[in-house]
Amino acid sequence: MAGPADILEEGGGRMSGGSTGYDAFITYSHARDRTLAPTLRAGLQRLSKPWYRLRAMRVFLDNASLSANPDLWGSIERALADSRWLVLMASTDAARSVWVNREVEWWLTQRSADRVLIVLTDGEPDPDHEATALPPAMRAAAMTEPRWVDLRWMRDAEPVDRDDPRFRDCVADIASAVRGLPKDDLVGEDVRQHRRTLRLARAAVVSLALLVVLTLVAAVVAFVQRDNARAEARAATARGLASAALANADTRLDLAQLLAVEAYRTDPQPQTRAALFQVLAASPQLERYLHVGAPVTSVAASEDGTVVVAGASDGRVVRWDLTTDTRTATTTGDRPVIDVAVSEDGDEVAVLVEGRALRWDTRNGEPTEIQALGDHNRGSAAISPSGDVVAFISRHLTAGATGPDEDRLIAHDVRTGRTAESVAVGWPEKVALRSDDLLVVLGSSTWQTRSAGDLAVLRSADVGILPADGGFQTGFSPDAAHMGWMRNGETYQWRTDVPSADFRSADVRLTIGEPNPESLAISRDGGRIAAGHTGVVHVFDTEGDDEGARWRLPGNSLAPAITFIDSDRLVSGTDDALVLWDLTRNTRVGTPMRTAVSSTCRACRPPWLATAPGRIALVGTLDRRLRIESDDGDTSGFEDEDDVEHTLVAPAWTPDRTRLLVPSTPGGTVRVLTGDGGEVVDRWPALNGVVYVMASRVSSDGTRFLLVDQDGRVHVRDTSDGEVLTVVDTGVDGSVFGVPPGPSLAAISPDGDSVALAGADTVSIVDVATAAGREVPGGSALSVQHTSEHLIIQRRSAVEVWDRHGTTLVRSIPSTGVWTRGVPATADGRLAARIRADHTMILTDLGSGEEIGAVRLDPAAGMPQLIAAAFTSDGRAVVTAEPGGQLTRWHTAEDEWTRIACASAGRDLTDDEWRRHVGTEPPATLACLR
Repeated sequence: MAGPADILEEGGGRMSGGSTGYDAFITYSHARDRTLAPTLRAGLQRLSKPWYRLRAMRVFLDNASLSANPDLWGSIERALADSRWLVLMASTDAARSVWVNREVEWWLTQRSADRVLIVLTDGEPDPDHEATALPPAMRAAAMTEPRWVDLRWMRDAEPVDRDDPRFRDCVADIASAVRGLPKDDLVGEDVRQHRRTLRLARAAVVSLALLVVLTLVAAVVAFVQRDNARAEARAATARGLASAALANADTRLDLAQLLAVEAYRTDPQPQTRAALFQVLAASPQLERYLHVGAPVTSVAASEDGTVVVAGASDGRVVRWDLTTDTRTATTTGDRPVIDVAVSEDGDEVAVLVEGRALRWDTRNGEPTEIQALGDHNRGSAAISPSGDVVAFISRHLTAGATGPDEDRLIAHDVRTGRTAESVAVGWPEKVALRSDDLLVVLGSSTWQTRSAGDLAVLRSADVGILPADGGFQTGFSPDAAHMGWMRNGETYQWRTDVPSADFRSADVRLTIGEPNPESLAISRDGGRIAAGHTGVVHVFDTEGDDEGARWRLPGNSLAPAITFIDSDRLVSGTDDALVLWDLTRNTRVGTPMRTAVSSTCRACRPPWLATAPGRIALVGTLDRRLRIESDDGDTSGFEDEDDVEHTLVAPAWTPDRTRLLVPSTPGGTVRVLTGDGGEVVDRWPALNGVVYVMASRVSSDGTRFLLVDQDGRVHVRDTSDGEVLTVVDTGVDGSVFGVPPGPSLAAISPDGDSVALAGADTVSIVDVATAAGREVPGGSALSVQHTSEHLIIQRRSAVEVWDRHGTTLVRSIPSTGVWTRGVPATADGRLAARIRADHTMILTDLGSGEEIGAVRLDPAAGMPQLIAAAFTSDGRAVVTAEPGGQLTRWHTAEDEWTRIACASAGRDLTDDEWRRHVGTEPPATLACLR
């Protein structure tokens, strides 16, 4: 709050005498959040509000809830006293506001820090950061886990869009805490209230339609209103689906993807497109879901990585062949599966169920019972690599007991039919078969190697590795070669082939770890450990240069079982599905290509990219090689080994793709190559005065090749023989171009009729035929880009979309932060991509100015200003070239996003899920791919 003068404004709910009370009190800086605070208040009061009520909850906001009152602080204090929650709109301005600090200080003194919700609109949530958004009182407060939502992405939004799914999602987070209701229920109820209102609108349309017989004009009006109502209904349904998708992204990512697909399919517009992209970007390492049909209790993977097996709480066991995507299932009764193990080739499975030990040959039908186990309800299952021997640890554990009533060790050889049985000692937790002959039993106090035939003890090691005060979760590698445990701030791991083990002999000691994880697994080589905590899988490197490095794999509410498929892939259980993860991926919307990008110098410009239908050409900085990759993955290229004095630059295809023109510097000599880049068919002589090239292009009619040099001059050549037709001196002040010139400072229109240049003080558009130039208002620019219908100008504070002649400003998109030069866009001007200084590429809808989403580029590639980007000619992907890395294709087509979402979700939306989140009867089909 900025001060008394800002408060004396009437409206909204008003307190008097006996206060009616507030659900929440919003404290904020007027200087920063004068616009956003009322919008947030309105969103909280409107969310899931029945049509017959004024508001869903009462929220105090100073300029909307106070009447003129000389006792200003007294009124505020009474409002604070009558409020159940404090909502702090944290920003750097709020951190400096005396009034905000005074209100927070009152609350922390009279109430509790646990009733504070932080809405971050600017700055950083870290109290020690120089740009902290927390006022002094909050910085000093002791809070176990502050609740906060991030609205910094709205700081430049003007006006604030209350229907943006991201904003609605944040409102739902706050309302859920204040009202004490599940977030999903609030979002679902909000959608249902929208539908009730829209049903009234449709009823009005029907009434109007009855009057169509009166006059033709009335009929036209009725039809228009009907169409508008339908469009509004579709828009409301789509917004609700998009909000529900974002609300479920952290806990049910499979469902979130399906909802986002339906949202975009219902109403394809920027907000639903952004929701679809955001759920795809939510968990980059996700490969796909495999649906079991019942809650998963255990999981195993074959050593060759081709098969995963899941056991479920209803007794079913499901096997997937990952190479053929074949699912095989069986049932063991109606009691929960305790553990499963799978042979090396994935054909045989050992299954431990409450009361039974079984072996399932997946090629021959039903499981075979090895032994009945009575009331045993805990244990471990193992199977030899060949699948011929199975082993089990079983025990009965009584609820509330400090240990098992008994431990039994069983081994069965399928070849001989012989079963060996022994008492297990040392609190055994894991059994594994290294071969048909050797069995390993790991416990909390003893590690044993036994004969699989008669269970004779061959080696025994005394161990003391577990914390005496509990609170830990143990985990093992699939072959029991490694054992470890984790709890808050601690991770320990040991090899199990040692004569003894204690805390001092641990192979891995990491001062990281999840608090009380629900599951733990170690890779076969011991190099990684994975923990499931509140549905999120956390993976840590336990050795090498990246020891302690971690991956966070969100998107689910539970992770009761985890195992590694190999060092880079793992599978976890969640609710009624398995989740496959691939740690080598950093995105689900990008595909690495085969072409490598050469390294470059720090002072150089980015590589050159040129695209044509089905092909991409790359020329690295300071490079004499041209590389071409086609959509089917074929690669070709050209290198002039005899010419060591010149560097290839700025390749450009002819419209028919039959020739590729590649200039070189210094001099501007042009090599004319075949369309696949495999053969030089002609060579055009050098141009006078050309040292560097800023841009090149073949005109859309294919007759002229235009090249812009380091001084802004335009050289026009005949594409039939390379004859110089004209040289246009643009007269632009090129003092800012640099040596060599920076990227995207010149742009040639597709028809070749004009050139845009970002000069020292202004952007100039020059007519190539007449050499006449004109300045575009707005001053200097970082870069320029031509599309078929627009000129895109990148300023320091905004990206401007102009008509192609630079006479009319169509849209200005605010831009904050530090960006690299260049705004590549699709040929039709629909989408643009920008690269931020933190190696993040932002996709933007140029038609609406809405941000669609962000993808993380590889920070190991070096400086972000050296990354090149270009859209494919059909606009379905943007290609990035990161020096020292590979070309990467990032999908930007919505049908491709839909395909990825449906494939990874692994199922279709159900009728009940539609009814829950939309509140209407579902359409005839909810098939994700339709």
